[in-house]
Amino acid sequence: MNACQRLIRSEWGQALCAYEPASLTPWPLGNDNLVFLTEMGLPPHATDGGNLVIRFYAAEAFHFMRVHDVHGICIGETDVGVAVLVDAHTGHVWAGDATGCTFMNASLEALLCCMAMYHQEFIACPLNAEDEGESDDDDLPGTPATRARAERLRARLNAIDPLALHESTQGEDVSMWAYIVEEVEYGVI
Repeated sequence: MNACQRLIRSEWGQALCAYEPASLTPWPLGNDNLVFLTEMGLPPHATDGGNLVIRFYAAEAFHFMRVHDVHGICIGETDVGVAVLVDAHTGHVWAGDATGCTFMNASLEALLCCMAMYHQEFIACPLNAEDEGESDDDDLPGTPATRARAERLRARLNAIDPLALHESTQGEDVSMWAYIVEEVEYGVI
């Protein structure tokens, strides 16, 4: 078991439901995602402890879906009804609806690992008002503490999934994790 899988197991433990290999054969999810789904699985519900809540489907409910430029397999949805898709060509994970698509992660394992890390290291350990301090520079976002926290989050995300913040994954909108880093930097979350 690798470090990401240990982190995922520590976050969702017995809630993880492995998929039967035969139930995944019609779906072009990418080899890494197929191995992850059959060996580790997904929890029925996953949250980062903040604003992201995903309800993952059973394999019988997977379906093909095209959202803007992403042609993929819908494997779940957020609590606000945004589809969670695995790109049929790359295996990358996207969130999308009629308003657009947002890159989430390079794989399902990376998505759950990033969510667990963010919950355990950032949401469960928020800055208190005293730690946040005052803004020290009108040209920079947030405070020294929120900028340092955002930089630590960037480093952790890059270590888990180099595509999470990579410019190639930024379309018209920033990726999901780039948005979260920005919110942390400004002290919003």
